[in-house]
Amino acid sequence: MPKIPGLDEPQEHLGLAQARAVLDDPPAHLRDGQKRRLAKFVSQYERYWATQQRERYDRVTGVLKETYDQVNSGVDEQRSIISEVTEGVTHGRMTSRQAYDRLSGVARSWRSLDDRLDGVEAGQAEAIAHVTADPADLERENAERFPSVPIGFTLNQSYLDGDDSQDPFPARDS
Repeated sequence: MPKIPGLDEPQEHLGLAQARAVLDDPPAHLRDGQKRRLAKFVSQYERYWATQQRERYDRVTGVLKETYDQVNSGVDEQRSIISEVTEGVTHGRMTSRQAYDRLSGVARSWRSLDDRLDGVEAGQAEAIAHVTADPADLERENAERFPSVPIGFTLNQSYLDGDDSQDPFPARDS
């Protein structure tokens, strides 16, 4: 029987791209039941990645929303300072030097808030790119970034033969 990395050697990890390739062009020795198990593996693998992508997107967008809310709060504070300065100068309660000092601080804050808003926009674009990317591409990027970390899941012949104890995606107890 020919060896398929990840199927006959359980210590190897089978990536999503590899699993899809095996499913698209299954070896002749795989029986129909084994092909169905392989299809189930690929389906579970894709669901796993979809869940990972969605959870990461939710975490990232939560942080981005918090940062965006902080930026809006900062904008409101700066508007309030501008109103105070305008009123103070208009009614003679603030010298031009005091107004200048306060408005210089506002200008610095605006730049900082603008930079943070740019970061939120860039983070949102990155989060969308991640959640819409093909999981096999993400897995390949991870393998390049972390070459010593095994990427993929173990899939062996026992699982393909119907041994659910070898299921790489066991049902989680909720």
